[in-house]
Amino acid sequence: MEYLEAYLPMPKWVTINPANEEIYVAVTDMEIKSNLNVSVKNFDLEANNLAFNIEVPYKTLGIELSD
Repeated sequence: MEYLEAYLPMPKWVTINPANEEIYVAVTDMEIKSNLNVSVKNFDLEANNLAFNIEVPYKTLGIELSD
């Protein structure tokens, strides 16, 4: 983790804390250049279980819903 912190560039919304063996990902601060919404469903590194919800508005996909 010390190597990651020292030598790998990270976006502003990722913080590496080698002393506590933590990586903090501020999902709400991610700079997404589209109209997607991202949220965390599950984030368990020890169990290798990462899950995210990504919402894509229908109009982005060219889909129009009829009333």
